[in-house]
Amino acid sequence: MPVIITLLLLVHGGMFEEAQESCNKYIKRFREDYARKYSRIKTMEDVSFGLLVASDPYISSLRRLPQQSKRSLSPVAYCSIQMQRFLRRVKKNQQITTPNSPMTHPTDFISNLHFIILFISCSVKNTLCECK
Repeated sequence: MPVIITLLLLVHGGMFEEAQESCNKYIKRFREDYARKYSRIKTMEDVSFGLLVASDPYISSLRRLPQQSKRSLSPVAYCSIQMQRFLRRVKKNQQITTPNSPMTHPTDFISNLHFIILFISCSVKNTLCECK
């Protein structure tokens, strides 16, 4: 008996419901888009070959993923993200520092101050600003 069959933990058809539904989506896609439709036997043959190819880790790793279009953030959104990062950093430093510990490095303070000024200018003017 093959090693895979002896080590297989799930019985045939024993997947969870979500996994079965996702497999149904694959089957439907292969049947509608890639299978020959003049014969049921040929259709099922094409679907089974498509599922074998999709489940092979080496073959699916060769497939190039589609390029996602990257949209740039608006400067106001960028400013708010930088402000959130700054507030997290301040909160983290407040938890770590004690009254006897020295202040953080002066350049950190200046960069933090830079982000605060940019964020305030964005929110006060309510216009787009360059926060880079």
